[in-house]
Amino acid sequence: MKNYKDIYNNIISSMKAKNTSGIELVEKAFNLAESKHAGQKRKSGDDYVLHPIEVAEILEKYDFDSNVISAGLLHDVVEDCEYTIKEIETNFNEEVAFLVDSVTAIEKEDLDVIKDEKLIADENIKFILDDMTYQKLIKYGKVNRKAFFIKFADRLNNLQTISCFPKFKQIEKVRETIKWIVPLLKIFKAQKFLNEILNECFLIVNEERLSKTNFLNLYNNKLEQDMINSEDVKIALTKSLEEQFENFLRIEKDCLTPLEIINYITNECDVDVVNNINDDHFKNTPIYSLQLIFNNSLTSIQCYKLTKSFIENSFNSLKIEYVQKNRYLNSYSIIVEDLQNTRYILNIFNENDFIKFKNGNYNNINLDFLTDDVREITTKFIKVKTTNNQTIYLPDGSTVLDLAFKLDSTMAYSLKGAYLNGSTKKSPIFFRLLDGDIVELEFEKNENDNFVKTAKLEWITYCKTDYAKNMLITLFENN
Repeated sequence: MKNYKDIYNNIISSMKAKNTSGIELVEKAFNLAESKHAGQKRKSGDDYVLHPIEVAEILEKYDFDSNVISAGLLHDVVEDCEYTIKEIETNFNEEVAFLVDSVTAIEKEDLDVIKDEKLIADENIKFILDDMTYQKLIKYGKVNRKAFFIKFADRLNNLQTISCFPKFKQIEKVRETIKWIVPLLKIFKAQKFLNEILNECFLIVNEERLSKTNFLNLYNNKLEQDMINSEDVKIALTKSLEEQFENFLRIEKDCLTPLEIINYITNECDVDVVNNINDDHFKNTPIYSLQLIFNNSLTSIQCYKLTKSFIENSFNSLKIEYVQKNRYLNSYSIIVEDLQNTRYILNIFNENDFIKFKNGNYNNINLDFLTDDVREITTKFIKVKTTNNQTIYLPDGSTVLDLAFKLDSTMAYSLKGAYLNGSTKKSPIFFRLLDGDIVELEFEKNENDNFVKTAKLEWITYCKTDYAKNMLITLFENN
């Protein structure tokens, strides 16, 4: 079993090496977490406190500050230890308390905040609680974006340690991750975080097939074989770049994840990788990813051009194979091969772009479309307006019916259709809306101007959003 104190000591050592301020706050948070979680165990048999410490370790690795690391250490004390948000605010600070509150789950006793009592009676109460918890995260995260990253770290560690649960539970967690976590990561363009979480989902879903091909053993054996050579390349390249360029700072090394390895094998070898992997495929496959980090006096493109020229003209032990553009950043990666025919991906950044590579550009991402009551997240939303100039964000592909439920679920059951962009022709309730549409909804009413429910079971097929579908399902279940 892992020793949680060793992991905690590594966090503190790394913070000191980076000159991160607020170490005393993290030490205080560790002591509280250790005390409050004392005697609690995880399903795996590990001390429960190992989980928040590993969450804090992930956040520290991603260069977050002491408030975020402390909140990572404390993120379960309210749910599991009867410690209050107010106590955290009193004993730590307002931001730590806010971040912990952001990722604290909605409990069943909090359901009185739901306006529609039909939802309380729904037998699938867990799904409602999960959705409400994510709605809370979105609401709080729009105030402080760091809250999302505590949730990302929490989910990454949960996926990494999920093997002790039944397979159906593991798949449920993957489904929830794909529904909520992955779209948020894509919105933030947090590439490294996204890669790690997608990798864990991939391993869970494909565990049986991967075990049949013995892929993980092949992967781990290959890593062990290349470990020494890779470290030699890192040391030699670091020393050479330091001598050549005053603005070069450091190299950080990562092993590629199994999912990244498989993606490279697929691209290079054109094989059915899950079923046909063998040792030969590794000969043309990069194993290590080296992040070359310069200071911000140069752009990442300038850093790339300098490094490429240097390797071509002055570093004889590496041969450039090809260059690829980074998907999210205005920078490039160089794929090189050493004298032992081991490949490396050299990702070249200045400091600012390296942080964006890991965590995305979370301070400058527009989250206006993530309304507090959103029931699902996609990477693409449309913006429509009502005739009274109210702006509404909906997932791409939403219909007139989705809009009606977004505006007022009690009225939506009486929907007749809509007039779009000033047209006199009525569009049906299943008509798909486009970005920029101006919509006037029409409802069925009686002679007393009261709404008349005309909803039919087939309306469920007209909806894009889970919220609209669930409201209709609830209506017909109760009737």
